Amino acid sequence: MKFIFLSLAFLLGVVSCAPPPTPSSRIGQNFDKFSKLSLEQKKLVRRGEIEQGMPTDAVFIAWGSPSDIFQFSRDQQKGQRWDYSISRPVRIGNPHPSFYGCRSIMHSRPDVAFVPDRVASVWFKNGIVSEWERKR
Repeated sequence: MKFIFLSLAFLLGVVSCAPPPTPSSRIGQNFDKFSKLSLEQKKLVRRGEIEQGMPTDAVFIAWGSPSDIFQFSRDQQKGQRWDYSISRPVRIGNPHPSFYGCRSIMHSRPDVAFVPDRVASVWFKNGIVSEWERKR
């Protein structure tokens, strides 16, 4: 029983320490889609960059899975918007003073919540990038 528990704990530790996916790792996992891109698009994707005119597959390989996907209809054309977000810590509340107004170790930290913060968006019309924006 201890062996199973230790094995699971080790496995969880290894998985949680795995590096985040990169354009290189997504190229390896999606080489058939990557090979269909133009030479210029391949160069951009390898650097994690995108441009207008790229297909959705190129954006996925360059930037990864979006946090949210929205459908839209504009100027009688339908499309999608992919949003990319990160979790940003936000302080909520104030530290609680302990007895006699001194801060104890248990009450000296404020509460923190993690909220999504949109850092990039890509608009597609007919499966092709029509525009994009990225926070600097």
